[in-house]
Amino acid sequence: MLRRMMMARPRTGSFSAEVAADNPYLWWRADEPAGAVLGDSSGYSRGGSVIGTVGTGYTRGLPPIIAADGGSIDILDASAGARSNSDVFSAAVFAANKTFMVAAKINNSAAAGTILGLCDGDNPTGTTGSRDRIISLDTAGRVRAAVWSGAISVITSPQPINDGQTHLLHFAIGANAAEGSELYVDGVSAGKMSAISVDTSGSRYLYLGILNMSGWGSGFAAGAATALGRYQDVAVFSTRLSPARIAAHAAAAGLL
Repeated sequence: MLRRMMMARPRTGSFSAEVAADNPYLWWRADEPAGAVLGDSSGYSRGGSVIGTVGTGYTRGLPPIIAADGGSIDILDASAGARSNSDVFSAAVFAANKTFMVAAKINNSAAAGTILGLCDGDNPTGTTGSRDRIISLDTAGRVRAAVWSGAISVITSPQPINDGQTHLLHFAIGANAAEGSELYVDGVSAGKMSAISVDTSGSRYLYLGILNMSGWGSGFAAGAATALGRYQDVAVFSTRLSPARIAAHAAAAGLL
């Protein structure tokens, strides 16, 4: 009798090469050996800084969660995360098409928290200011991709990702309702909605992890909290990437 063998998914090329091919607007590889610096591999000098206490809040210099590419940062405490060094998303920039990407290995049974998002303030625990284009973990461990469209509009993944496994998340946002917004988990669509963000005033900082989501309602972490786990390759693209390009990223990561 033939038995099915579980085999590792083959990598279809360099993950970093696939990401670079889409000319990211910002790209934090998280491959620094130590310190609070997040360098920008996009070439556009949009780096970031880690928030928290080294050793208790976060750990640097870890192996990549996507084999042979980059490095990773382990966020150990719900008050740790990272922020761009400046408000790198002007109104004109973030009003256009965008795709947000992050590789995440969320801890088993991790509690709700923010994964990635934009905020117009430089204080992640503050309760004032605009927040939008949010990727978060809900109380059931599922991904929630949300925009402010005059109300809070949310896509929720069917399956949880707080399983201790590496997942690649993309949130592709169009410029109109026909294009809409779509969440992808490991290169596969996990839901789509016609809503896009209409909050286009001011400018925005990019946050990895910690961000106060008070007022966003059920399913979002109360106050400022990070989805605990390891992260690498935070990237933002100035286009709504096609399903084929998103699948190419996931395939190169060995996730599709």
